[in-house]
Amino acid sequence: MLIKLPSKIGLIIKVAIVFIALLYILSRFILMDGGNLSFPTFLIALRVHPFLFYGTILLMPLNWFLESLKWKNAAGRAIDISLSNALMGVLAGVTIGLATPNRIGEFVGRVFMVKGGDRIQLLLLSSVPSFAQVLVTIMLGLIGFVLHPELAGLATIDLILLFAGVFLVFSLPFIFRFIPYKWLKNIAVLRLFPRRLFARILLLSFLRYAVYVFQFCLILSFYGIVLNLELALVCIVISYFIVTIIPTFSFTEVFIRGGIAGIVFSNAGVSFNLAFAAAVTLWIINVAIPALIGTVFVFKLRFYANEE
Repeated sequence: MLIKLPSKIGLIIKVAIVFIALLYILSRFILMDGGNLSFPTFLIALRVHPFLFYGTILLMPLNWFLESLKWKNAAGRAIDISLSNALMGVLAGVTIGLATPNRIGEFVGRVFMVKGGDRIQLLLLSSVPSFAQVLVTIMLGLIGFVLHPELAGLATIDLILLFAGVFLVFSLPFIFRFIPYKWLKNIAVLRLFPRRLFARILLLSFLRYAVYVFQFCLILSFYGIVLNLELALVCIVISYFIVTIIPTFSFTEVFIRGGIAGIVFSNAGVSFNLAFAAAVTLWIINVAIPALIGTVFVFKLRFYANEE
């Protein structure tokens, strides 16, 4: 249920979100220009391989379309929602995510874009697509670790802690099903979530992951990074796995992504700077550009009952 407060407060919040997100994106570009992402290097690569770069950009809408389809399927358990509304909520969430720690604001964008419905239920349901994506990332990441454990550069104790955390994540759905219902009445919408529907969302998560991996391969080729396909795929899934499980703050996320990719790919004989540039370029395409588009939809969010 939404509360009634002056609409000006909602407008102020939205303007603040957009301002922080734009400031963040601008600051990342300024800092990256003096760091490992050399703009002249990018321009040279763009002159040599323009179609690889534009191909990566063209895949970005598919990436977020699949995420929107996941959210539409999950939210459909509580309320009727159109695909366009789901897409606007997802993009607004990307913008808010840049203005909040660990990108938790992504859930806010989805929930408050919907008109009506139980906000608590929608908030819980918004965790389902994210959990499915994390599950896919972990499963494929583990395969990468098994094939080439040396690429992560982790000590034995780190691997033990890593797999313990993975086991906990995999256990969550089973723990929910064995806890007494009276304790879980507030999250029954998750406990009773249909397995077939979750399988559909999981399949969409695999497809979205495949799009991301293909984008990464295109960007690697764009920067002239040559690896055999198996090694390139393993480096991608391991780096994405590590990025997913490490807690990050918005102002450091892009550099952590670039740094992890740089470390993993350098263990495979690739230049750290080029791998860093590839990961950051992909972040710009998949996060920064959608966040800029999402600023338009932030003003459509309904934080209060009297907002239209």
